[in-house]
Amino acid sequence: MKILKYLYFLLYLGKSALQYIKDTYLQYSIRQKLLFKGDFQIGKNVVINNYENFTPPVGGKIGDYSRILQVGFTGNIHRDQSITLGKGVIISRHVELTIWEHNHLIIKDHTSLQDNCKLLGGVTIERNCLLAPNVFMSSGNHYFSKNPFDLIKNQDKEVLSTEEGTLAHVKPIHVEEDCWIGLGSYVKRGVYIGRGAVVGAYTLVTRNIPPYSIQSGSPNTELKKRINFNPPTAIYAINELHWPYFYRGFAQQKTDRKESLKQNGLFAFEKALITLKKQVFSELKLNMFFSENFQPQLLAVKLNDVLLIQLHITSDKTEYIIPVPTEVYEKSIQNLSKFPDVLQKYHLFTFELMPKVNSSVSKYGVVSCEIY
Repeated sequence: MKILKYLYFLLYLGKSALQYIKDTYLQYSIRQKLLFKGDFQIGKNVVINNYENFTPPVGGKIGDYSRILQVGFTGNIHRDQSITLGKGVIISRHVELTIWEHNHLIIKDHTSLQDNCKLLGGVTIERNCLLAPNVFMSSGNHYFSKNPFDLIKNQDKEVLSTEEGTLAHVKPIHVEEDCWIGLGSYVKRGVYIGRGAVVGAYTLVTRNIPPYSIQSGSPNTELKKRINFNPPTAIYAINELHWPYFYRGFAQQKTDRKESLKQNGLFAFEKALITLKKQVFSELKLNMFFSENFQPQLLAVKLNDVLLIQLHITSDKTEYIIPVPTEVYEKSIQNLSKFPDVLQKYHLFTFELMPKVNSSVSKYGVVSCEIY
């Protein structure tokens, strides 16, 4: 009997050693394949089936048993798809990120996904968001009425077997910065969640959520607001009441903001968005600041996705006054219809460096933005 127990113990040790070797090799293999893309932590039994179109979370983490998958249905080996995880992104255990053709799944800097979250298809989560456990989002759908006599799986395969079908299949989900999505929530395809929104536990999100709205229920209904989101005609970075209107793409983590406010502004990333009051105007006034080693760049400035100007910005000039002709303004108003309904009541100014640069080396920021 003692010999039998001893043999079982040796067998247990052997299995444990083999599992350890397997886990260590898997981690080493993944690290070697992604080494040139930056350092990050990776847990055990992580599955990544395509390294070419995957950007890992530099300084972040991918937890145990998570799966990061890129699949296809049309047989085209040159698929338009990618998964991008930003700096400091935390992916906890048993998380699934899966995309198919014509999908780009993007999780930006310092966002965290807790255990058992599943994000499928074309999903964008902006910076500094919090996803509680068991959140489910999918930009796709199943098909049950094209031929109701056939299996749903067969109908899915038929739709997704063509380029046209895969394109029509995707209705992207977009979650803006500083959002908190509660435990067990479901987000329907095509939904837009505005900056600063809070979604309560087990909420069925089937319609767009305005900025800084707190919502819950099935379907989602507003309970109250974090703040009254009402952009003025002029915003200043030194005024904390204006920080929400530096809507996307500004360095607003406490340490970054403290550093940039020494120059009375907020550092911007390669692409940033500001919201202002929707009213007729003829000029945009922009005050900026720059890092010490800033190199001259082209900055595309758009109103409601209509190009206003490509500025040649240099550290020698910090104030820019941009004229907005009547015909350009009218075109921008018409263009608002392409944005989510909850954003159409504001003016949306985007600023994008052309071409993209290393923002950690060459930085610019915005001190104030005003229309008149």
